[in-house]
Amino acid sequence: MKNIKAILLSGVTASLMAIAAPKALAYEIQPGDTLAKIAVAHNTTLGALSHMNPRITDLNNIYVGQKIDVGDAITASEFDLLARLVTAEADSEPYEGKMAVVEVVLNRLESPEFPNTITEIIYQEGQFEPVMNGWIDKDASKASILATRDALDYPNSILKDKDVLYFWDPLLSTNFWQETLTPVMTIGTHTFSKEV
Repeated sequence: MKNIKAILLSGVTASLMAIAAPKALAYEIQPGDTLAKIAVAHNTTLGALSHMNPRITDLNNIYVGQKIDVGDAITASEFDLLARLVTAEADSEPYEGKMAVVEVVLNRLESPEFPNTITEIIYQEGQFEPVMNGWIDKDASKASILATRDALDYPNSILKDKDVLYFWDPLLSTNFWQETLTPVMTIGTHTFSKEV
């Protein structure tokens, strides 16, 4: 996610020191683990784990202590929140449109212009209508859960541009800020855009 975090060290003289944020890519196989169980625990798919770990040629042949890549894992509560956002924003949209909503949130996670966590991005004041009208609290649909998982497993497979930070339905939303953005693509009724 954000690759550099700033830590302010206090004392007689304060200094700023940049450190690399740790990646959540390595998982050590535990007794009783299967790749299928690990996939479920890390909100990913068996296919995605296989893709991330090409050195594992037999998915049934893993061993205790082996380290595997699990992707940029997110917590179960973040996954649920993201899937609920997709349901509230794009449940009637095509599957690709659902995935693109997730990609916008992930792009914001990489952008210095937005907060540092999925939860903070979704709940940032004035950003998502479902947060303001309470629809974010509804359960996620099965299609939105699947689209969220696919978008996490295959980032930027729909938008193909990490600068796409916004989406809206032009039939429902007519804000002046939309005119300052560059449309990149339309999926269903949503226009996906980036800053000029």
